[in-house]
Amino acid sequence: MGLDFPALNDAIDRDGSPVVRIGVVRPAIADRLAALVRGAATTVSQTEEDNDR
Repeated sequence: MGLDFPALNDAIDRDGSPVVRIGVVRPAIADRLAALVRGAATTVSQTEEDNDR
């Protein structure tokens, strides 16, 4: 994974919110990362709906 994200680092922005910078990544890696984020967002959304019941 380190080779896919050689510039990966964390930081705190001016508002005090945590951020993660991944730097420049190859298109194939960006596609995989986008799919992972979409899947995580779907899981969080479903969990929130379940908790509202």
